[in-house]
Amino acid sequence: QYTAPLHGSATALRVAAAAERALVAVADPQHHRGALQVFSTRDGRALGSPIEHAGLVLAAALSPCGRFAASTSGLRSPLRLWRTDDQASLASIDAHLPATLRVLEYSPDGAVLAAAADDGAVRLHAADDGRLLGTLRHPRAVVALAFDPVGERLLTGSRDATARTWQLDRRADGSIEPRELSVLVGHEGPVQCVAFAPNGQLALTGAAAPDGALRIFDVGGGRTPDGEAIRRYEVGQSIDMATFDARGERVLAVAGQRALSWEIGRSFGVVTLRQPGAVPAVAFDGSQQRVVTAGDDERLRLWSTRDGRNEWTSGERLGNPVRTLDVDGSGDRIACSTTDGAVSVRRLRDGGLLYGLDAHRGSVAVVRFVADDRLLTAGSAGETGAGAGRSDSDASSGLVVLWNTNDQSPLARLERPRPVIAADVDRAGSRLATVEAGEGAVRLWSLPELQPAGELRREPATPR
Repeated sequence: QYTAPLHGSATALRVAAAAERALVAVADPQHHRGALQVFSTRDGRALGSPIEHAGLVLAAALSPCGRFAASTSGLRSPLRLWRTDDQASLASIDAHLPATLRVLEYSPDGAVLAAAADDGAVRLHAADDGRLLGTLRHPRAVVALAFDPVGERLLTGSRDATARTWQLDRRADGSIEPRELSVLVGHEGPVQCVAFAPNGQLALTGAAAPDGALRIFDVGGGRTPDGEAIRRYEVGQSIDMATFDARGERVLAVAGQRALSWEIGRSFGVVTLRQPGAVPAVAFDGSQQRVVTAGDDERLRLWSTRDGRNEWTSGERLGNPVRTLDVDGSGDRIACSTTDGAVSVRRLRDGGLLYGLDAHRGSVAVVRFVADDRLLTAGSAGETGAGAGRSDSDASSGLVVLWNTNDQSPLARLERPRPVIAADVDRAGSRLATVEAGEGAVRLWSLPELQPAGELRREPATPR
C-alpha cells in the first residue's frame, strides 16, 4: 500500500491497468484552476510534472497503453492531446467549439478518441494527431461513453434519456462511419453511465434522478437489439458510476454515498443467445462449449456457451428455413436439413459446405449422426411434402436413408407408405427405430438388412 500526495482536491481518476498507470485530475477551486498528474500504480510514484490547465478539468482520459492522455478544462475550451512520459503536447482541437466537452474515451487499441459534447455530438478523433475521423449525434448532450471490448461498437448515454449503440465502420481512407444499431429506451432521466460487459453481449446503463435505476440490455452481435431492458435494478438515487466486473458476473455502481454490487449471474441464467427470428433447431457440440442454432432467416450460427459470443454466422443463405440439425461426436461437422428436403453437411469451425445429400423430395424431420461415422436422415419422399407448404401428415410417402459420411453413399434405404417423423439407430448400429405420421407405434428394423424386428405399441387402457 502507498499514499500519493496530490496538489489539490481529486476530481477524476482514470486507470490503465495493463500499463500500471493512473491519471488523476485535481482542482484548485479557489483559483478556478486544475491540473492532471500521472502516477505509477505499482508504487504511487508521480511520473513527470503536473499538467496545468487554465480552468477546472471537466473531462480526461488515459489511453490503454498509458502513454497518451486527453483533457479539456473550463467551458468552451479546446481538447488537448499529450504524451504522459514528457508531457509534450500532441494536438489542440477546437472542432467541437462553441460546445463544451463532457466526456472522453479511448478505444481499446488506443487509436481512436471519442469526445462527447453538450451539443449532442460525439466526435471521433485519431489519437495520434487529433484529426477528425467521424461524427455521430444525439438530440441532447452526450454525457457517457463506452467502447465494446474490440472497439467495433460505441455505447453512448445522453440527457435525452436514451442510450444508443453504434457500429463503427472503418473506411479505406481511415475515416469512420458511425451507424446507429439500436436505441435503448425505458429511462426516465438522463443516462449518465454506460458500460459493455467483457464479452460485449450485454450493455449497462445508469440513469440520474428521477429515474435512479440500473438497466441491462442484450446487445449481442449479429442481430438488431430490440431496445428493451432485460433486467432492472432500482437504486433510488442518481447513478454516478456503473460498470461490470472483469468476469461480467457483477455490476458495480456508486450512487451518492452508497457503493452497490449486483450479482447478475444469479439474477438471470448464464447466457442468452438471441437471433433475429424463430429458432427451429439447436445442438451442442461434443465439448458442450459451443451451440449451433438454426434461424428462420435461412442461416446457421455458432455460439460460445461460456459467454454467449457469436463465433460465426453463415454467410450464405441455405435457400429455405432449417428444419433440424445435429453435430457429430467429434465436433467437426454439422448436418442440417431445410424445409424443402435439402440435406447438407458443413464444417463446424466456419459453417462451410462439405457436401449435400440428395434423396428426399419433401420435409426431412430427422438428421442425426449415428454409430460408425454414419448419418441418418428420415422424412418424406413425396413431392407433396411439408416443404411445399403442407404438414408431414399430408405428404404421400416416407423415406429413411442411412449414409456413409466418408463417401456419401447410401448404406441402407427404407421406403414407407407414410412420412417418417422420428428415427434413431442404437449404439451398436444393429437396429433402426422409426415412427410414422399418424401412427401410435414404434417400428424396429434390423440393420443393414432392414427386416422387421419388432413393434412397440401402447396397449389401450383396460376399463375398470
